[in-house]
Amino acid sequence: RVLLGWMYSQFFVLSSRGDTLLYKDYRVELGQETTQIFFRKVTTPVPGEVVDAPFIHIDGVQYIHTKASGIYFVLTSIRDVSPTASLEFLLRVVDIFTDFCGTISLESIRKNFILLYEVVDEIMDFGYPQETSFDALKGFVNSVPIVEKKVAPVEEKKNVFAEFFGFKKDKEPEVSSSAIKPGPRKEELFVDIVEKMTLSMDGKGIVKKSAIDGEVRIQGFLQANPKIKIFFNDDLLVGRENEDGSSRAPASNILDYCTFHECCLLSNWESQKCLEFFLPDGQFNLFHYSLMDSFKSPFQVVTFIEEGPTPGKLDCVVKIMGLYPSDKTATEMVVTVQMPSKTLTAEIMVNSEKEETGDYVESERTIIWKIPKIQGGKESSSRIKLAFDASLPGDHKREIGPISISFQLRGYLSSSLQIKKVLVEKTGDPPKKFVRLLTQSKSVVAKIDVENTEKSVYG
Repeated sequence: RVLLGWMYSQFFVLSSRGDTLLYKDYRVELGQETTQIFFRKVTTPVPGEVVDAPFIHIDGVQYIHTKASGIYFVLTSIRDVSPTASLEFLLRVVDIFTDFCGTISLESIRKNFILLYEVVDEIMDFGYPQETSFDALKGFVNSVPIVEKKVAPVEEKKNVFAEFFGFKKDKEPEVSSSAIKPGPRKEELFVDIVEKMTLSMDGKGIVKKSAIDGEVRIQGFLQANPKIKIFFNDDLLVGRENEDGSSRAPASNILDYCTFHECCLLSNWESQKCLEFFLPDGQFNLFHYSLMDSFKSPFQVVTFIEEGPTPGKLDCVVKIMGLYPSDKTATEMVVTVQMPSKTLTAEIMVNSEKEETGDYVESERTIIWKIPKIQGGKESSSRIKLAFDASLPGDHKREIGPISISFQLRGYLSSSLQIKKVLVEKTGDPPKKFVRLLTQSKSVVAKIDVENTEKSVYG
């Protein structure tokens, strides 16, 4: 283990063109602009200035760097650190990356960036160097490396690293090229925005509490690992304060909080609301965000009580209307209504023509109303008939509820987050790109309006 008495602010890896391949900010003392400050310094030096030295001092920030296969490995610090030990640590990092990836190259880092982020998390903690032994690190790294294959002219080179991780690939038999003619591989990219909604409504249908927990999920089926750019709406804001410290007015285009996947390049986020990244294998969450109390509910819930002509009987009417556009449809909706503890019988009347169903689960004293779909601008209603023991004390109607609603709403978001454009930087035919939107219920609860009471003839 390497335990040093000094600390670093950042560690990042840059390509020969200045692209950020890996970036880790340990102490949140410096902005990500240090990557470009360093790159401009080493690529466009002032005449007579020496920039190939491993130590560069710029505006109070120390940059310790080394270069391997045209790739820059850089540490930053705003404190006095040991030059010798810092450079030794960087060289060990290069050796560790080589042990895991098989070689240091732009392609190997892009293919293994998830694995390398795991390595970076282990070798440094809050800016303090930690474990730098490959034998020790391989026990903490869960990702399987994608090792670049090099074809030897006579004999295939033995992959010692692959044996360490316990995976081997048998030699494939030779097959005549004319025997198999594989078809073209589908080139597809899926960008999904999923919002999970929390709503709390009073008996009048007024929203008292609301929140959205959202994420942007990426899954690609593309050859190689191309660079992808996703542009969001220009008016998107993060945080409730302006630059001068004043509070922003509530609006659905303001995100209270957001986090980005470590693969994101954020150099154009503030100016263009653009996230750039190199597509890894598999599905991952690119962007996570939250939004509080500044959006409209996609549903209006109306309830009222109809008292029967005799004590011990009443009806509870529940209406749900979709407030989203008419070309959108909520599906898989399940409405549960809690019944009072003194309930003798309960039944629910629903619209069977719409394939709606309703049941009373006596053991749980719960009405379950299933609605296959509600189109935007339309409504569904149900009538719950209740009977109580009139001799028992208590205001039974006040014990009805609350109502819980679960649903799926595709093609619609309650926030103002929008994807304006998706670019894939690759040669050949452009891939098919799919942007899918989904709003789901996380916890949607409404109270019964017990004050809205009418007399009726109980049927």
